[in-house]
Amino acid sequence: GLYLLAILLFRTADSRTSLAAAVWVICLFNPCAVGDVGLQLSFLATLGIQCCSGRWCGRLLRQMPGKLAALPISRRVVSALCTTLSASLFTLPVTLVAFGTVSLIAPVVNLFAELPAQLLLQLSLVTALLQLSGLSALARPMALLSGLLSRALSAIVGFFAQIAPDVSISSAGWMFLTAAGLL
Repeated sequence: GLYLLAILLFRTADSRTSLAAAVWVICLFNPCAVGDVGLQLSFLATLGIQCCSGRWCGRLLRQMPGKLAALPISRRVVSALCTTLSASLFTLPVTLVAFGTVSLIAPVVNLFAELPAQLLLQLSLVTALLQLSGLSALARPMALLSGLLSRALSAIVGFFAQIAPDVSISSAGWMFLTAAGLL
């Protein structure tokens, strides 16, 4: 809302300011929210994407040969990889402290799961809109497709989870070394 308000007021819209304001408002109404791991991971991932993803994508695409960089699939893969890595990098400290594990295969999984996840979100939205508008006869087949796509997405993630489970970090020293090594 702040981002859009800034645009309407002819001010410079800054996504980081909007993110900071959102955290501030949440913590204003619930001061204990600052200790919630879900909130920390969500906001740190968003901050990582805002800070690094676009910059890294630009650098990687400039390093690629011209024809390869121009392909839509190349741009999509580079974008997905940069987004995943920037979010993972910023959430790494919280993940290590809260869970004591780190997933080394998450960027690869995200490359395979991105398209089905996007389709699932869009299909679910269409299904909900059809149902709410009273067109339940059209919503039912869409709900079936959503369910099948959801199972496919679950299978993709399950497959990769069997290949490379999370790496457990047992002590604070190992957490520090893992974080430093990954950075």
